[in-house]
Amino acid sequence: MESEASTWRLPSLLCEHPAFFESSIKNEAVLDFKALFYHAGNNDLVAKEILEHCLSAWSAGIISMIHAFDPEVIILSGGIMKSSAIILPFLQEKVNQLAWTPWGKVKLIEARFPESAALYGADYLVQSKVGTN
Repeated sequence: MESEASTWRLPSLLCEHPAFFESSIKNEAVLDFKALFYHAGNNDLVAKEILEHCLSAWSAGIISMIHAFDPEVIILSGGIMKSSAIILPFLQEKVNQLAWTPWGKVKLIEARFPESAALYGADYLVQSKVGTN
């Protein structure tokens, strides 16, 4: 997923698109997900296609994790979740369609503190390592 739909990959995905120079997103100083969601929301074809590509890559990664680990719930976090109203329904639909679980559907939810959830996890790991020494 990192190589196909990450913050560092996004600028090259956009610039490599054949219609990039006809796109409104070409005028952005920073080619980030905030700009991508904005231009996709304004019906920019390039932004919509790249957003679809990213959402599909994230879906594939999540479905692979579901098949590997068989979770009941997946918690999504990070700054990208500022657009959770778009991301979560898309991902949930793909998971419902394509993930195979014998017991039912995996639920996707947003972390309570999506921009700092990774920090809480890292803190827990550090604290638990310190406590075991």
